[in-house]
Amino acid sequence: MQEQTIPVDQDEITLKELAGKFKRLTIYLSARWKLIALITIVGIVLGVTYATFKKPVYTADCNFVLDIGDNKAGGGGAYSGVASLMGLDVSASSGLFEGDNIIELYKSRLMIEKTLLTPAVFAGKKDLLVNRYIKINNLRSAWAKTNPKIKNIDFSITPTQFTLAHDSVLAGIVGDINGSYLTIARPDVKLNIVKVSVKSKDQYFAKEFADKVVANVNSFYVQTKTQRSLDNINILRKQVDSLRRMLTSSMSNVASAGDANPNPNPSLQSLRLPSQRKQVDVQSTQSLYLEAVNNLELAKIGLRKERPIIQVIDGPIYPLPSTSVGKIKGGVIGGVLGLFLITLIMIVRKSLQGLLS
Repeated sequence: MQEQTIPVDQDEITLKELAGKFKRLTIYLSARWKLIALITIVGIVLGVTYATFKKPVYTADCNFVLDIGDNKAGGGGAYSGVASLMGLDVSASSGLFEGDNIIELYKSRLMIEKTLLTPAVFAGKKDLLVNRYIKINNLRSAWAKTNPKIKNIDFSITPTQFTLAHDSVLAGIVGDINGSYLTIARPDVKLNIVKVSVKSKDQYFAKEFADKVVANVNSFYVQTKTQRSLDNINILRKQVDSLRRMLTSSMSNVASAGDANPNPNPSLQSLRLPSQRKQVDVQSTQSLYLEAVNNLELAKIGLRKERPIIQVIDGPIYPLPSTSVGKIKGGVIGGVLGLFLITLIMIVRKSLQGLLS
């Protein structure tokens, strides 16, 4: 019987050949150790230089707890009749800005623009946050080269006077803040604690922006959440004032009717009729007035139950914590990157030349 020969794949590489290739590669790199060392040293120098001139990044953190109020089903109880009268529905929660919706509110252009146009005190001088942002990023110098028309743009005017250039600049700043400066998160989804973080090379801008954006958003949140109840309370107040005037007028009419006929003849009942009619008006108006006052007070109680409670539990204080790259760390990272890149380039070059075959 003839022995069958097992075909050998010519593309397969044996362990011995692999060891030989690695040895030749080591010899190739060792012969060029001066270049590798030079590039590594250059990487170390660049890393140290970067760490020296790289400004630290400051972080302003603000944590607050959010209690959305008592709007759940069954909470209406004694106020259901008043709620129906005022157009309120207390049988179910409206869900406004609950959960992660408030996080999206923080990222909205409306709130960021409002915060940028809010004044703050820097080094004893009041200035808009948008002007501080422009200053720390040297935008006016860049605009002087690229778009001289907006290098002296002024945001101190009222927003109704803003031009297309104002809106364009604000849109760019809002996008940068959303992408690089502002972070909103809930550390624990089971808790109603929201964390607002602002990172910036300028710690004063970071702290002031964090404080102002929390104040603006929380104020907008409370106002919007209770707006319907406030509108109903204002309507009830107008009704109460109107009924009070009607009651005062009716009481004056009763007094006038009594003065017109102070001693009516008992045998002539028709003489009493005008005064009795005025008294009926007083009684009916008084009943309506008392009911309106009662409804107003109940509506105020409902508003207090509905109003969310926002309590800041941990705000930013100076000096803000910062993150920076140390010189030693920068040098190590630069050296490792330099060594890796020059080694990779040499291996690729050798492979392309077919020296590893």
